[in-house]
Amino acid sequence: MGWPFYGIITAKRLLYVPSLCPAYGHGQLYHNASLLWYNNRKALIILPYAQGDSLTVFAAALDAQLDHSLRSWSNNRKAFIIRPVFMPGLRLWAIMPIGKRDDKERNSLYTNDCTWKTMQKFLPIPGRLTTKVMPTESFIQLSDGSRIHLDTYGQTEPKATFVLFHGVGGNGRLLSFLAVPLHASGYEVICPDLPLYGYTQCTGTVTYNSWVTAGTEIAEHLIKRGKRVFLFGLSAGGLLAYQIACNVPSVCGVLATCILDQRQREITEKTSSHPLLVKLLPAASIIARIFPNIKIPMKWVANMKAIVNSPELARLLMADKRASGAWVSLAFLNTMLNPEIIQEPEQFSLPFALLHPQEDRWTDLSLSKLFYDKLAGEKELHILKEAGHFPIEEAGWKLLVENSIRFIEKYR
Repeated sequence: MGWPFYGIITAKRLLYVPSLCPAYGHGQLYHNASLLWYNNRKALIILPYAQGDSLTVFAAALDAQLDHSLRSWSNNRKAFIIRPVFMPGLRLWAIMPIGKRDDKERNSLYTNDCTWKTMQKFLPIPGRLTTKVMPTESFIQLSDGSRIHLDTYGQTEPKATFVLFHGVGGNGRLLSFLAVPLHASGYEVICPDLPLYGYTQCTGTVTYNSWVTAGTEIAEHLIKRGKRVFLFGLSAGGLLAYQIACNVPSVCGVLATCILDQRQREITEKTSSHPLLVKLLPAASIIARIFPNIKIPMKWVANMKAIVNSPELARLLMADKRASGAWVSLAFLNTMLNPEIIQEPEQFSLPFALLHPQEDRWTDLSLSKLFYDKLAGEKELHILKEAGHFPIEEAGWKLLVENSIRFIEKYR
């Protein structure tokens, strides 16, 4: 049996580690070590093959075990998988960008993600994910080349299709608390990871307009397939859902937990991490045009501590770089705070429901009413008793689910 080689790749260099012992035992040791390095975001294993031995099955098993790690690195375009390929008398190293993997190999990205699993204990029991209720993961490619990750709670014959949009402190998986009960009531529910969040793969400079484009193309795709589509936005996803509906007026209706028009500086001031930040907006706008791709943590700008009323859960979400701990570009911030709204609320005719948390410590109801009161179409307002900005408190959560279903049944 030939001597297998194992490698660990870091951001700066490639290290080959020759094994002088039986392949499987030491292969497993290197495998475990590399997983530890990966979890610390320092390294990635290079899968082993050896001349003259039969490691094909072992290597395939390793490939499967490391699949999630490989995909995570590929999403950030930081790593390559380097496969040693052996032929009689010849040793080649095949270098393959792992970003080239297809959707079938990317269907379990949240499996090794801990945040949503830990969050389950904070949710009402009927809104928790279980082994029996778990979304299917997939990607949809946009016209700009971006690949939007989707959590889909499918139905054979859905009553309607519900698209849930997160805000600047979440991702699609964190909306399971609403997706699960809606799915149990017979609806298809789709939760996208918007650009810069979750496991979505972005191309070029990401702006807030990238969110609008993503939501618009998803809604159009579903409608072309004959779906009856409702849009629901939570937090900053509220205005996003409205903007998408303006682009796709064939949706059945729009729901939101808040709707904040950041063109009004009063809103920006009262929802930012510090009121004085609004004074810096003119200078920040200039800097964003010069250095659009510079990234900063969203929690530096937004009052992220108020995303939930549980300090423990807030810390968990802010530590997650795919959720409240995400870094966003200056271009994204500048365009989010200066949104392009193609249809003012006075001209909006689609049904609209505002389901606002009663104990929202981030966005007061009065801020949403500045926009809501101008809406010309049929509209309804419901207060979610005892619920925070992320409405998972049981009393408010029940009202959220009940009123969402009532709204869908009325307009589907």
